[in-house]
Amino acid sequence: MPPVTLDEKRKQMERNLRIALMMGDEDPEIKKLIEKVLPLRHEYRDGKLYVGSENPAKWELRESKTGTKYCKCPAFAFRERPGRGDGLCKHLLYALASGLDIPKTEDVGK
Repeated sequence: MPPVTLDEKRKQMERNLRIALMMGDEDPEIKKLIEKVLPLRHEYRDGKLYVGSENPAKWELRESKTGTKYCKCPAFAFRERPGRGDGLCKHLLYALASGLDIPKTEDVGK
């Protein structure tokens, strides 16, 4: 069996997170995660998606040509970016669980 790629791991993790958020109300770890995600809100400005708890939302989310999703928040930059870890920041988790359309990098600015 060929090794699982980072992209495949990420897709599987995203699916599992959606399931956990829907079904994990009694799990203390899931409750802690939900408490972080609940105050978040999003908005689209100039074709870009921003997520955050501030108004206006602060952190930009994008999807690369290869399908990798990125957030410009410090947590993603230092701990959770591709190649460094395989977690998701709360902003990406919010966007994925909400089913938001994350703009592709090549489409931004057109």
